[in-house]
Amino acid sequence: MTMGALMAFALAESQPLLRYAGVLLFSMVGGMIPGTLFSLAVRLAPGDDTISTTVGWMQQWSAAGQFAGPPLVAWVAGAVGGWQWTWAVTGACSAIGGLLALQMARALRAKGRDRTMTDRTDTVVADTRRWLERAVIGLNLCPFAKSVHVKGQVHYAVSAATDGPALREDLLRELRDLAAIDPEVRDTTLLVAPDAFPDFLDFNDFLATADRALAELDLEGILQIAPFHPRFVFAGTRDDDITNYTNRAPFPTLHLIRETSIDRAVQAFPEAEAIFEVNMATMEKLGPEGWAALDVGPTLDAGDCGKLKP
Repeated sequence: MTMGALMAFALAESQPLLRYAGVLLFSMVGGMIPGTLFSLAVRLAPGDDTISTTVGWMQQWSAAGQFAGPPLVAWVAGAVGGWQWTWAVTGACSAIGGLLALQMARALRAKGRDRTMTDRTDTVVADTRRWLERAVIGLNLCPFAKSVHVKGQVHYAVSAATDGPALREDLLRELRDLAAIDPEVRDTTLLVAPDAFPDFLDFNDFLATADRALAELDLEGILQIAPFHPRFVFAGTRDDDITNYTNRAPFPTLHLIRETSIDRAVQAFPEAEAIFEVNMATMEKLGPEGWAALDVGPTLDAGDCGKLKP
């Protein structure tokens, strides 16, 4: 619009065709603004319930500009004795509009990133819940899991950590929260780290850090940490041993468990020490094909989940 105004008002009267082209350019670009603003209002509104309010504010400011703009242009024309400098008003307004457009572009990018992260977190939680329902509960690998799952007492926390220090901070937070919250509200926590430790040996090394975090918070004897990983391997077994799959989750996962919950479970299942042997027998009977049929792997694309996608 600045270029259109410059061509229309600043050029000499001996160039009528260029001035006319400037008028057309000014009108064409100006005519695109309302539709652009209306489409952006829907995307920039804080929420679905504020779209109408956002559109209303846009219309109010548009009306204010249409009310104040012409007198301002006329004042400039009167002050300089002609229309040759009125393009400066349009240019200044265009510059302000450009700055606002840059700010809106940043807001849209940030909103898009937030939406992507939210969608990704939802996918990680859905994958983990499916594994819990189909494998852990479905195969009865943990007889204690069904009751807290049915009661909605399992908390899913997705960490954005990509390294040990960041995951440690998230672990400390989740340990504090679990210890402070009523067990009837949150009995256990699954801390899932889809972007950390794709290598199981690195993850296994981190468990020492996790135990130190537990001690740092004086929560030993109150909470325990159980590890799960897409490539979990028990000591003395081969990587492809089917028994390893009892502890293979879609993503690196730390299961935060209350000691009191374990005590209650042991009372309900007096032969709790036999669960490990039963699980080994269950997995041997199931076999690799049976495990694959459960479809409990990650659904994130490989690019969204490091090297975790097989």
